Amino acid sequence: MQRYEISSTVLRVAVFAYAIYELKNFIGCLTDPLYNQTIKIVTNSRECIRVVNTLRTHCQEHPILGLDCEWVSERGRRYPVALLQLATHRGFCALFRLCEMRRIPSELRNLLNDPSILKVGVAPDVDANYLEEDYNIRVIRTLDLRHLARDSGFPWPYGMANLAKNALGITMDEDGTISASDWESSDLTDRQIKYAANDAHVAVELFEVLAKRFVSRGSFTSQRDWLERVMKCVEYCIDQPFVDTSIVFKT
Repeated sequence: MQRYEISSTVLRVAVFAYAIYELKNFIGCLTDPLYNQTIKIVTNSRECIRVVNTLRTHCQEHPILGLDCEWVSERGRRYPVALLQLATHRGFCALFRLCEMRRIPSELRNLLNDPSILKVGVAPDVDANYLEEDYNIRVIRTLDLRHLARDSGFPWPYGMANLAKNALGITMDEDGTISASDWESSDLTDRQIKYAANDAHVAVELFEVLAKRFVSRGSFTSQRDWLERVMKCVEYCIDQPFVDTSIVFKT
């Protein structure tokens, strides 16, 4: 009898602990858009193909990719893009170390050149231009999130950090020593990895928030139908550089 009572007590404690764990996960999902982030670092062609397949699978559900790039600048000289970051709505963040890859697989090139997938970020046209210049990678269907922020009436300024704070309640790492760090290093630091992943992941989360301000979604409108409306409405700013005409210069 005593052994049964002890076993029953242990079981109740285990169930209670699991319930607390699930509750924390649930609260985390509600309060932190980056809570369920998964980061994959890619350094060779085989890994690249496998990760691209995962990205494509996610894009079949939601054809949006957060896009960002990192490179080394020294004495005014820009070196080729060292890191390409892509993130999906599931929080899957792929960090492609282009500086270590001997060959860029066609699978990655085709993903970035796929007209059915929207690539979002802040100044993604700059990243696209550098990728083409450095690796002959063509990126199409980019959307600068600042277009959505301005045209949906979101308060200025429209930098990534300000948008993340005002729209998502996220404080991003703005330390200039990280953004200007050695992205070609043989071993990236944990802070570099998190910084790079967040830039792409936040872009996807920002798109969701800003797009809902730009195109309202009815109670009975499916996600797919709403997203199709969004795609049509943002067509005017696809692959277009952002020019902030809201700033008034005083003389």
